[in-house]
Amino acid sequence: METLDLISASRSERGAYFERVADHYLRHLGYKLWRRNFRVRGGECDWIGVHKMHTLVFVEVRSSFATRPWLSLEEGFSSVKVKRWKFAASMFLSRYEQALKMSQINGVRFDLILFKKNARAKTWPVFSLEHLTGVAEA
Repeated sequence: METLDLISASRSERGAYFERVADHYLRHLGYKLWRRNFRVRGGECDWIGVHKMHTLVFVEVRSSFATRPWLSLEEGFSSVKVKRWKFAASMFLSRYEQALKMSQINGVRFDLILFKKNARAKTWPVFSLEHLTGVAEA
């Protein structure tokens, strides 16, 4: 996995980097990717995939390079963002309804992957990854 100068990188470069790391992590755990960066007017999902063959998982990736660093990552994940995330998920479900039926998907879950800055780290990696499962109701 490549490294990135996180200090001088733009916000979009950092976001794309953390999404690639999350993708690698999820695939290593056996998740199967269906779609990355699914966007619709009014919402988006960073990563959509299948876990244990029957659960469709919508993943949001967040890092502590937040615009409001005094908030924890969980606090910075506002109810508005959750609504947009769930709206994008509902659009995905309706758009790919037939494929989902054929794949025998019988559950939906919303996960959050957090990259938290490790203030004590002197060398790479300076971030820890935390995977929170089932953070929003389907």
